[in-house]
Amino acid sequence: MSLSSIFNSFGVFVSSKRLPSKTKRRLPSPIPKFEHTVGFLKMNIGFFGCYLLVSESEKPLYRGKCYVGFTVNPERRIKQHNRGSRYGGAWRTSNRGPWEMVLVVHGFPNEICALRFEWAWQHPDRSRRLRVLKLRKRQKESALDHHIKILSHMLNVGPWNRLPLTIRWLCEKYEAMLKNTVVTPPHIEVISGPLNTGDRCEMENYDFTLSDTCKLCCNSIMQGSLLTCVDQHCRANFHVICLANEFRKSEAQFIIPVTGVCPNCKTVLKWGTLVSKNMIRIRDEKFN
Repeated sequence: MSLSSIFNSFGVFVSSKRLPSKTKRRLPSPIPKFEHTVGFLKMNIGFFGCYLLVSESEKPLYRGKCYVGFTVNPERRIKQHNRGSRYGGAWRTSNRGPWEMVLVVHGFPNEICALRFEWAWQHPDRSRRLRVLKLRKRQKESALDHHIKILSHMLNVGPWNRLPLTIRWLCEKYEAMLKNTVVTPPHIEVISGPLNTGDRCEMENYDFTLSDTCKLCCNSIMQGSLLTCVDQHCRANFHVICLANEFRKSEAQFIIPVTGVCPNCKTVLKWGTLVSKNMIRIRDEKFN
């Protein structure tokens, strides 16, 4: 089993049903992306995020309204929303601000996965995974509280509860008010502060030391089937399938693990982080 075939399981949902129309749009990104294709499926390295905006307009009609969107560059996107639709902002947010970006959910393996998350967050009553929860807005519930409630439920149902996501709070005021209302699985990280270039590039300068022998089975490793421990003092190498089987010992009912312990250094590793960083190595090998 190759690294790329394992990676496609993180959110690339193959279906004969037509995707929501929003998934067809072209999304220009200033961040270089690496695409690795398996059949007709593409796994990308880059930043893909879903964000939540809240209006701080002085007009009572718009104040407190929320907007959910997708972006590859949060800093640029919030500027577009606040400048209006003529400058790339959405028509629903044009002249209804100023808008504050409350948080961004990132760590999606590709833009299709992120766009599906965005669509479900916008339409919980139409999503087949959320509509059974009947997440209707209560009479005295604010729009912001309602969207945070939907997000909390999304992060705890499949397939999103097994993705290597990160919740990043971008506004201290709203984080203090709402942080305790977002319940996440243990492997989903909740952090604060603005993104920087290093976050968006997903540590693309990470240095790997490569060998051709699996630490578990002691057999040689073919190119494309290698995973390297990301602990800087370990660098042990494994077959993808060997390490996946080792991680799955505690949750054998799932094909793809979420977390596990490195057999060599005993460091707790997140499977999604491990795979994405090794995809960076594949990209560097391909272009160097």
